[in-house]
Amino acid sequence: STYALGVARRRQSPAGDARLAELNADPRYGVGTTEYMRSQGGWALTLECGQHADPAAPEIAYQAILNTLAHLGMVDAPDPAPQPMALLSLYEVVDKRDDADSFARAWSSFDSVRQGELIGRRADGSPMLAPDDARIVFPNPRAQAGQEWFYLAKPSARLENGQS
Repeated sequence: STYALGVARRRQSPAGDARLAELNADPRYGVGTTEYMRSQGGWALTLECGQHADPAAPEIAYQAILNTLAHLGMVDAPDPAPQPMALLSLYEVVDKRDDADSFARAWSSFDSVRQGELIGRRADGSPMLAPDDARIVFPNPRAQAGQEWFYLAKPSARLENGQS
């Protein structure tokens, strides 16, 4: 739904080259494995395991897969002890309108922002301020005009009290 909101905005004010605008205006472009599985009646989740260049990321992913298989009883291993986790829900996608749009600092995924905090500046100098207390997700300083620049996420209670 977050990506679909971005698509609706893109359709109102296209930016960037026509090929990118066409691709980024298709709601299916934002559908990943998790969304596809849910659309088919299954359950899925996305686990962030670190930056692509983080040498620990592959081991984190591998352990997460083993723990999941053990928890589901699909391998002969003890059920892992529960671990603290932060559940977030993406609620806003912000596109780069111009190649000269820039971040106020080097953001990393899951950095906290406070309402009114400067996230970046548009090419015309206007500030891009955080609309709420949130987390920045997938900031992309190399995004081209018309592409996703970053997402905002808020805490989610989706798994509390048996919600799915």
